[in-house]
Amino acid sequence: AARMTTQVALGYRSLLECLGSTDGAPLATDGSAELPLLGGGARSALWTQMIADTLGVRVRAVPDADGAAARGAAALALSSTGALDVRDAQALARFVAGAADCSSEDSAEAIFEPTPEASAAAADRYEVY
Repeated sequence: AARMTTQVALGYRSLLECLGSTDGAPLATDGSAELPLLGGGARSALWTQMIADTLGVRVRAVPDADGAAARGAAALALSSTGALDVRDAQALARFVAGAADCSSEDSAEAIFEPTPEASAAAADRYEVY
């Protein structure tokens, strides 16, 4: 299982390098950037720390991760009908915040910082990957 999770994390790093940041510039991997982590994996502190170390970025585990993914899908669906302009950051934030208020989950987000030793080891593995 450890090899599989390592390969998945290295695959995420490869995707991150291909995609870069939202403004087209490469995403900083010096720990100054932050990415949200959604889905079932966001519930695991071990997995989330491994992602932070492998990517070399701060990772924010989103509370109610499954609900957040559903809210994102709902926002895209509303956008396709013209009911929500996802380019309007304030409208999108109001929609997501309103939908999140309906959640019974704890709203505290956990932040995972990359650790220097583990990040260096992950960089070495990535060179081979």
